[in-house]
Amino acid sequence: MVEQVLLVIGLLLLVGGVGMYLHPAMFKKIIGDYTASSALVYFHGAIALIIGAFIILNHNIWEMSPQVVITILGWAALIRGLWILLNQESYIKMVKSFWAKGSHVKTEAIILIILGAILVYSYRALFEGLI
Repeated sequence: MVEQVLLVIGLLLLVGGVGMYLHPAMFKKIIGDYTASSALVYFHGAIALIIGAFIILNHNIWEMSPQVVITILGWAALIRGLWILLNQESYIKMVKSFWAKGSHVKTEAIILIILGAILVYSYRALFEGLI
């Protein structure tokens, strides 16, 4: 089950990264709308916390293998969710300052595409026993 979460997160990053690369102005507007809604930011934090906890409870494997990527993503989601829920103001401030510098949008898009491709490949490799 956790491996399927890896695939879903990978696809989300891959598709989101391509969309961000092709339509950076739209994503800037989305981020503006997002940071203007405390309820939406809180919901994001809650979802990140839930997903992170789910991954950690079901797949907390610390060994030198591609499976550690799932564990790291779980902990990252849990920590991000906690940060958003416990200190929403600093999180929103960081998001706004990052997106105020328009030059980062394409760079972040490329990073998301690469991470998404790695996760999708890792799922395929784990599922088919290539690794």
